[in-house]
Amino acid sequence: MIIGKKITRFFYFFLSCFFFRYFFISLLFFCFFNKKKEFFT
Repeated sequence: MIIGKKITRFFYFFLSCFFFRYFFISLLFFCFFNKKKEFFT
């Protein structure tokens, strides 16, 4: 039971890190493209 809890906790931690990393990268690209648009127009 304790091992299962540890595995689920690790899985949730890994999933949250994965999700936040992709969210941060997409946010960065969004800001970058907006700045590029402002620069070109």
